[in-house]
Amino acid sequence: MISVKSESAAQRLYNHLFQHPEKIESIAHVDFHFDSEDLPNIVEKLLELVITPNIYKLTGAVKSDKFFTTLFQIMDDQLLELKNLVILPYFTGNNNAVLLAQVLRFKDKHESLSLTVNKRENRSELFRQLLSQLDKFKKLNYLKLTGFACGLEDTELVLKRTFRLRGTLEIQDFEYDENNAMKPMMAEQVKRWAAYHVKKLGVLKTLIIETDCRPEFIEYLLYKYPKIERIKIYGKLCFNLGNISVNRALYRIVTAVKNVPYKQIDLVIPTLHDRSSFAVPKLKGGETLGFCVNEYQGQSNWFFTYKSHAKS
Repeated sequence: MISVKSESAAQRLYNHLFQHPEKIESIAHVDFHFDSEDLPNIVEKLLELVITPNIYKLTGAVKSDKFFTTLFQIMDDQLLELKNLVILPYFTGNNNAVLLAQVLRFKDKHESLSLTVNKRENRSELFRQLLSQLDKFKKLNYLKLTGFACGLEDTELVLKRTFRLRGTLEIQDFEYDENNAMKPMMAEQVKRWAAYHVKKLGVLKTLIIETDCRPEFIEYLLYKYPKIERIKIYGKLCFNLGNISVNRALYRIVTAVKNVPYKQIDLVIPTLHDRSSFAVPKLKGGETLGFCVNEYQGQSNWFFTYKSHAKS
């Protein structure tokens, strides 16, 4: 590995390779570290020199947009055929377009991916391209979603092409119904809508949800991923449920996840909720269901809990 952490180091390496060009082809791994948004010109020249079909790894951490735009221009040269390159330096800047462009160039190598979903009207064309190519991520084993979606239809637009996701989908701080403004859907309505609009995907094994929940959100996810083996839900039960009572909402969630072998459901419920009126469904061996007080965001709250103790 060759390490380049300063302008002077880049200049020395460039001068050495310029004087000994026969050594360029043997370079397989260069580690770059630059924490400035400005990029010395010599680093651009060095990239053009060291990136050959034999390059295997470009590692490190770089803040400059210019580093990556220069790198992408070189990579897009079809004559180079960079088939051996497996990794790029970590981008420490704030330009989301650079991150997305980097992800798209290595979609057949990524095993994990984190997506921050903007509101629909604020999504860039590059992000839309990423969503349309999620099925090209051949090795994808973990996907994390945060951000916003406008209802279940928009959520399905985001998850539609997760065909190859085999391991874990984690949904965290994901607001799919801003201010609980959408009209609640009954369970049968969710089923009818999903039958026409949702493609079932049967390879996902684990679902982790750490966000505020409405029953139709859970019903949709379990319809889309029917062969889940493990599910964890932690967050608040949304209270603005129209004609749907808290008990009914909880019952729908229990019904949606009942066939998942291993489950851990912890939902914050209204303090004044009449817990004694909850109709407990028939439980399987190893399952427990009840209410308890725990801390949530620094305060004591009533929780609804539903767990199975099957071997994981």
